[in-house]
Amino acid sequence: MRNYILGALSGVAGAALYTLAPALAWYYWLMFVGGCFLIAFSFDVIFGSLQEHQQRAAWMGGLLFGGPGVVLQALVWGLGV
Repeated sequence: MRNYILGALSGVAGAALYTLAPALAWYYWLMFVGGCFLIAFSFDVIFGSLQEHQQRAAWMGGLLFGGPGVVLQALVWGLGV
């Protein structure tokens, strides 16, 4: 269910990005997809590690993968739009 919600949010964000900036360069779309992938993977790392009772690994993995994902999304939404 979590991955479905993340996919739906990514789809809505992609549709909004296309609506706001239809002539966006290809590398912004690549950064957008990469950022969505990194954020989704960080959620999987966090929840998987917490299920295995590894709290430090959960938050380190979340920062390691989610941080660059958020930075990529900020670049796309800040510079691309």
